[in-house]
Amino acid sequence: MLSKLVASPTGPIHATIGSMVVDGVFDRHPTLRAREHPENGSDWVALLVKRLLKQANQTPWVFSREPARHDP
Repeated sequence: MLSKLVASPTGPIHATIGSMVVDGVFDRHPTLRAREHPENGSDWVALLVKRLLKQANQTPWVFSREPARHDP
């Protein structure tokens, strides 16, 4: 499933953050924050969210909830 996330110029960060989302790391540790080096920018975030949402629509049983939803 995550092979689609890896096939991009920002593959390693997509694979890492994507895996953390799919595996529920942020749900289990709500105060956990992840960040990329500032020089790399944040352009990759929108693409990752788009790919995660697409994957969630195709394989909803893999995700415990919508990947881009934020519960304060």
